[in-house]
This record gives sequence, C-alpha cells and structure tokens, in this order.
Amino acid sequence: MNRRLCVGLAMLVALAAAGTSNAETLLGKNYVEGAFGIVQFGDDVLDEVLGDGYEMRGAWNLNLNPNIDVNLGLGYLWADGSAGGIEADVTGLEASAVLIYFFKPNEPVNPYVGAVLLVDKTEVELSTLGVSDDEDDTEAGIGAGAGVEIEATEDILVRLGVDYIYVDDDESFDVTASVGYWFNEQVLGAIGGGYDFESEDLSAEVKLVVKL
Repeated sequence: MNRRLCVGLAMLVALAAAGTSNAETLLGKNYVEGAFGIVQFGDDVLDEVLGDGYEMRGAWNLNLNPNIDVNLGLGYLWADGSAGGIEADVTGLEASAVLIYFFKPNEPVNPYVGAVLLVDKTEVELSTLGVSDDEDDTEAGIGAGAGVEIEATEDILVRLGVDYIYVDDDESFDVTASVGYWFNEQVLGAIGGGYDFESEDLSAEVKLVVKL
C-alpha cells in the first residue's frame, strides 16, 4: 500500500486526538456500514502474481444493553493476476459475529474489548491454455480484540484497535486505525488502515456509516 497514504492516516489520527471532545462514538449505537478497501499482500510471491487485492465489506451493529454491542459482518475479497502463462483468480468470503463490551458508555473516550467468531471460505482458480482447475477451502476461527473510540471534535471520531485471530492453526495479529467525519447526526464517512504482523499485509479502506 502507498506509504504516503499510511503517513497521512497517522497524521489525521494525531490531529483528531488533539481536538476537543464533543462528538458521538458509535459504540452503543445501532448502525449499518459499508466499506471498500485495498489490500497489499505482504507475501512477495502473492504480491508479484496478484498485485493488490480488493475488498467490499458490510456490517450491522446492534446495541443490546448500555455496555454491550453485537456486530455482524460480511466481507468479500478478490484478486487476480498471472505468472508463467498461468492465470490466477482468488476470492474470499468471510462472515463474522463480534461481541463487544465497552467500559464508558456515552463518554468521549470509550475503551472496549471484544470476542469474535468467524467463518472464511477461500477459492483459488488456475487456468492456462483453456484448461482450468479450482480449489476451495472453508475454515472457522475465533479471536479477541481491544481498542478505544475517541470523540476528538464535534465532527471527528477516531478509532484505534488491536485484534488477534486464530484460524486452523494460523494466527494473525492486526493493528487498525480510522478517522471518521460526521456529515450530520446520522451519517459518518471514514478512512482507515490496518497492518497484519504475521502476513505483513497492509490495507486501507473508505467506509460510510448510517445510524439507525
């Protein structure tokens, strides 16, 4: 991923955190969101063959009580490329359910912890000279995470998080950050990024959130 994009995101987080605290966090709210992202693969072979991957993601957040949310998500990732005359097409579909406990409801700084269950289906199709072959694999995983939402100004919301995911003997440890701007009382637009320390994948996304 473009290094300047990551530097710009870090600067936005720093500037937002230095503001006053009058906006609203999303924790404790009912909302839906949609996002589009780009992934730069940390693996050199994948990066050379596939280039960047692209992802579309949607989620529904449901508030259960003053301290607990459930977030249901669905994401789709795709990438394609070629090497040595062989065409490769990779797709992934992931469904997740996250239980979130937050400590300071309606406060300008609201830390949280969470637990996640997920199911991931990956399909790889290889083709050459009109002949193709494909394989698919479905795996389930669990994970945990922690982070904080910060009401940085009347219009700006910052979210920082760390996540650990375990899927079929594979582990990942991610850090994420996003900065959102409230266009009005119901609609938030945001940019964000993440880094996976195991795969060294780097990601960036833009998203739109609508409170219900």
